[in-house]
Amino acid sequence: MKLFKNNIASICLITIILIGTILRFIFLGVNPPSLTWDEASIGYNAYSILKTGADEYGNKFPLSIRSFDDYKPALYVYLDIIPIFLFGLNEFAVRLPAAIFGVFTVIAVYFLTKEILTDWEKKKQTIVSLIAAFFFAISPWHLQFSRSAFEGNIGLFFSIAGLLFFFKAFKNGNFFYLSSFLFLLSLYSYHSFRLFVPLFLLALFVIFFRRILNFKKQAIISILFIFLFSFPIWNSFLAPVAGTGARLSMVTIFSDPTVINSSIERIDYDKNNNDYIGAVFHNRRIVYVLAAAKGYLDHFNPDFLFIHGDGG
Repeated sequence: MKLFKNNIASICLITIILIGTILRFIFLGVNPPSLTWDEASIGYNAYSILKTGADEYGNKFPLSIRSFDDYKPALYVYLDIIPIFLFGLNEFAVRLPAAIFGVFTVIAVYFLTKEILTDWEKKKQTIVSLIAAFFFAISPWHLQFSRSAFEGNIGLFFSIAGLLFFFKAFKNGNFFYLSSFLFLLSLYSYHSFRLFVPLFLLALFVIFFRRILNFKKQAIISILFIFLFSFPIWNSFLAPVAGTGARLSMVTIFSDPTVINSSIERIDYDKNNNDYIGAVFHNRRIVYVLAAAKGYLDHFNPDFLFIHGDGG
């Protein structure tokens, strides 16, 4: 009976993976129609490195791809070299790493859920894990990012897999090494993870501090590994015209002159009308906080999620 239940669970998991694979691979080269300019840049730079060992600007094996002066992390480009070598410079090859890692993420979600629910009854643990994997496999959000060359999709897999092996390390400390390697790859995958992952790891360290102490040697080596091999990333924050620093200067609210200009105009109006309360709320510090909050909350805007999407 136990073997029968295990077979049923395995069949369900294989079916879910198959569904996820079909949804991510079917008509991959033609839907979405045409490459975006970011996808075209990724494909062309991968092709350039394949043929010359340098990107389109002649930089040998770069850690950041200059592209349209937005300096993309280079990991997706390097992952794209083999598909382009095998299938040529076309839409399918450019998007293939995203689709493959999209399927890998479905699998990782299943095993991560099982690991999180390790104290549950085996049957419930398996059912919930299968449900989590199924909904992730058909998630419109994840399908979108799995069918285009989005670097964030790669980073998501490495982060989820890193968390999976972080939890596994509480049973075998050597998994800390693999977890740190996967989190390191996420740092090299997409700019957002360079902000998210350090804070996430800090939270994990605080929450699971006592359990981590059971594997001091592995934990210390893993922390040093991430710190040392991520140094080029932190160094690039100091580069105002290249790397992460350039990207950060492009997307930060502090680089948008309309925010501060609006604040100045409103404060002038408030002073001319003796509106001291308005002058307080139109202070640039308050304005920046409100702008940051609006930028975050806009991600939950129904118009963005369900109607018009990203106008950019």
